[in-house]
Amino acid sequence: MVKPIFPIVDAPALLVNFSNKKIMCIADLHLGYEFLLAQKGVVIPSQVDETKARILDLIELTNPDDLIILGDIKHNIFNVPSSEWRGVTKLLEEISGKTRVQIVLGNHDANLNLLLPKNILVHSSKGFLIVDDDVKVGLIHGHAWPKPDLLQADYIIIGHNHPVIEMRDELGGKWFEPVWLEVQWSREKIVAPFAGDLGSRGAPFSSEDSKSALVQIGNPKVIVMPAFNPLLGGVALNRPEINFLGPILSSNFVEKSTAKVKLLDGTFLGSLENCSRLVKQDK
Repeated sequence: MVKPIFPIVDAPALLVNFSNKKIMCIADLHLGYEFLLAQKGVVIPSQVDETKARILDLIELTNPDDLIILGDIKHNIFNVPSSEWRGVTKLLEEISGKTRVQIVLGNHDANLNLLLPKNILVHSSKGFLIVDDDVKVGLIHGHAWPKPDLLQADYIIIGHNHPVIEMRDELGGKWFEPVWLEVQWSREKIVAPFAGDLGSRGAPFSSEDSKSALVQIGNPKVIVMPAFNPLLGGVALNRPEINFLGPILSSNFVEKSTAKVKLLDGTFLGSLENCSRLVKQDK
């Protein structure tokens, strides 16, 4: 099986190259985040036009058949300012005029349907599976358990965590670099809850799902996408305590000890343990 997934160099985006189509994925736009910053005294211009331009540049560069956005299109969950309402709609109208757009709902996407053009296909927060010959790829935002059939996949692509590496210079300056995180799913670990104690977090499927899900579970690689919005914070992978978000990464069902980390330019930083040595941590 040939790996069909290719991160786009120097961009928080990847391509899924199937035999009959090319799919571009991005995640975590968080449009309207700058309004939250303004409430805290940090005033910056609206990022809608800049975000739209970056997406259109990537579409022109890669010419995908589909653009799939893995959730958190907008930032404000309930009270959507009119400016954000107009900005989200305008952005989606323009990019959907260039390629087919699909969206997997994220935890910030309440009432998103009110903002969407009619030509955009929306998937539930449990994600969906795309298949090409013998390769299966699951797509999900990451704040909810996936549908059972996603665990048949060879790869599961998620967002939600905004993975970053904390960097420091010799003068004590600190900044964060977005990264890709690849972690292996463990079939043995996820099968165990069905056979005995469900544990404090419970099993990822309802009892009626569990028997069929158990048969379907494979060993997918989980690829965690960096956030498309560069203003966001994220989960720093080289902190002493890594608090992953969402049930997939915060469960014991993935092999975190062997996770691989790469910068957007493709630089391989090694394992999570290696990343912890990149900076001297605060006492």
